[in-house]
Amino acid sequence: MPKQRNISTPVPHVEVCLETTTPQEILEKEIPQGNQWLLLVVICLGWFMSALDTTVVNLALKNIGEDLQTDITGLQWAVDGYALIFASLLLTAGGLGDRLGRKRMYLIGLATFTLSSGLCGLAPTYWMLLSARLLQGGGAALMVPNILALIHTLFPRSEQRARAVAFWAVIGAVALAVGPVVGGLLVSLLHWRSIFFLNVPIGIVALLISLPPHRIPETIRHLDERGLDLTAQVMAVVGLASLTMVLIEGGRIGWLSWPILTCLALFIVTGIIFLICEARGRSPMLPLHLFAILTFSVGMIIGAVENFGFYGFIFLLSLFFQDVQHSSALVAGLAFLPMTGSVIVANALTGLLTSRIGPRMLMCVGLALGGSGFFSLLLLDAASPYLVACFGLFAIGMGIGLTIPPLTMILLGAVATEHSGVASGVLNACRQVGGVLGIALFGSLIQVQSNFVQGLHLSALIAGCATWLVCLLAWSLTQRQF
Repeated sequence: MPKQRNISTPVPHVEVCLETTTPQEILEKEIPQGNQWLLLVVICLGWFMSALDTTVVNLALKNIGEDLQTDITGLQWAVDGYALIFASLLLTAGGLGDRLGRKRMYLIGLATFTLSSGLCGLAPTYWMLLSARLLQGGGAALMVPNILALIHTLFPRSEQRARAVAFWAVIGAVALAVGPVVGGLLVSLLHWRSIFFLNVPIGIVALLISLPPHRIPETIRHLDERGLDLTAQVMAVVGLASLTMVLIEGGRIGWLSWPILTCLALFIVTGIIFLICEARGRSPMLPLHLFAILTFSVGMIIGAVENFGFYGFIFLLSLFFQDVQHSSALVAGLAFLPMTGSVIVANALTGLLTSRIGPRMLMCVGLALGGSGFFSLLLLDAASPYLVACFGLFAIGMGIGLTIPPLTMILLGAVATEHSGVASGVLNACRQVGGVLGIALFGSLIQVQSNFVQGLHLSALIAGCATWLVCLLAWSLTQRQF
């Protein structure tokens, strides 16, 4: 200990100089005044592309399957592979940004995402497409957690930052909602490969604007001698991939077959090792102590369940409209307009409604609406008029649009300020994991049932019950700790 005091005596002068340089001073030195909003739009292009690619591919699945000769299981992996890597690497990518510089990691992620999008569009075989999708998910994971940190650098004043974060949230919600519509239009007017090529010029423009050092300042790096927990990261990827394998392949090769039982055992073992690493590690990527906060734990469950149904049914209905009702990709894409519109409207109303009834009540209303939307799809069959699907899509979109913003607000208010970034990252990761599991399970159910419609009905029942259960859970806790 004495040696540490002697060594540290000349250091305070240097550290004070660094820490007294406020974000506002950095901004004034390195960014011309008035350009912050333009730069916000530029860095949100990466966020828009990563969110869009979560759902845009769904309307191209039928064409991809025909061109690259793969079945529903292969199509599930094409969608889930991206989300799986995205979810698995999200928290570690945030830690890399803290240590190596957030702008640097954002640019590496943007370049990786842009390159892999081009590779997806050029893929001559299914396996090359899947490999490029996995790389694309890695690029998205490097971008997303570092975008919010860059927003904090660009907008040091709280009132401007609040508006910037709201803009970021709307961009993500709109990208998810318009994905099926954009996908249907591009597949019908051009080719399924165009949904990936679309990202290339956008990514190049964003890179060219962001690269010059005077445009976006680099954040101060926080070098942590403890390093990243690579063992926990590997366990997270292997565990989530094993569970996804069980859900996707179980219906096809048998739930009690040795590959499925092996993957299930691998998921359990890696999950236990992951929890041990996080509990004992000095630099956990998933701080387990946050789950001792009831609001935080319930919020993670709600976020996962919301995306479980939302992503799962975008996948199912994209196939239903084209394979069961024999609609074109264009008509199938336009069929999602009620969901797109309701998400946008709900996000626009969130601020007003939150001030009127509070975030907790608004979230419960959103969950109740979303569950009703899933249950309404029990009436859907091959001969159903579009009005049946229209109501379900509208209610599901309105539900998620009214749920996620207040949920985020509640979660960030439940943790200490210094943990807000981690809490936001964990919520995003849980939502992505929920989406992965929804696509995996629902895709498996339509294969094990005697026909597609029966599988869709069972999936709607599961999604509706899960959504209403978390609604009841949130409601029961509204008057107490939640």
